[in-house]
Amino acid sequence: MNNRDFWNSINKNNEHRNCNGDELVCDMMVKEGLGQTVGGYFEVAEYPKYNKIIDTTRAEPSQAFHFFEFYIDDGKCNRSDKKPSYNQLKCPQLIMYIAEMAGLDRKILLECLEYVREIEKDNPDIGSEKPGNYLESIKVDNGGNSLMEFKKKIHISEIQRIISAANSYDEIVQQVSLIAK
Repeated sequence: MNNRDFWNSINKNNEHRNCNGDELVCDMMVKEGLGQTVGGYFEVAEYPKYNKIIDTTRAEPSQAFHFFEFYIDDGKCNRSDKKPSYNQLKCPQLIMYIAEMAGLDRKILLECLEYVREIEKDNPDIGSEKPGNYLESIKVDNGGNSLMEFKKKIHISEIQRIISAANSYDEIVQQVSLIAK
């Protein structure tokens, strides 16, 4: 699948609920003030073209919007017909959204949310205004950075590979649901 095919499959879902009716874990992240808080999709949401209200207490703009504006509606980069490059993303809530829409086990998603909570609690100097790439600047004990660790924990490379090779959304969900089991 390319980005547009994946979008057409996930766009049928509620912007703030998963297929089981549960609140999206990526929305919990936004409501808690975790992850990206400035620039990027927050800035784009205010463009006259979209004119979205920014209300993090309701997780607005949604991660569905974030995915749409970055992969589908960005005419300059023309990413919609390309294969996924989700492992290159830096924004934790967009990575979380993709994993969640692909069917990653909720337990893993909640563990990743807890990881971000701990990183931010242990690094209060990052402040409240965080660009999408802020996790890259936080080093971890093994010499890497917290973004790399987050991506490993959420299995985004595996998910990207599965989405790229899949012929249907059901195939994606079936394969992703088996990760880490």
